[in-house]
Amino acid sequence: DYCTENDAHSVVYIKSSPFSYSAKEQQKSDLDWTRQLTQAALAEECITPPNATCNVCGLHFSPIPVPSFPMWTAKCSYVKELVSPFFLDDAMTAIKEEESR
Repeated sequence: DYCTENDAHSVVYIKSSPFSYSAKEQQKSDLDWTRQLTQAALAEECITPPNATCNVCGLHFSPIPVPSFPMWTAKCSYVKELVSPFFLDDAMTAIKEEESR
């Protein structure tokens, strides 16, 4: 994994097609939104954060994973601490179980 070996680096994740609608009007709207997400992730403020406390940057964030907005820039030191996608379902289930107690 790149971030495991390059703790001091940053990475940018851009998904080429985050939406899949067929209506022509919706496609134009989605293209505009995709451009905004991409521009935000590649903005100078994201590439070169204003201070050391900024470890992830993008246009839209949510405390619960939102698969529709996967465009961001992050420090590898932050990324390597995240739950692996291979174990995300188990981690989310454990959180739900803990909340229901």
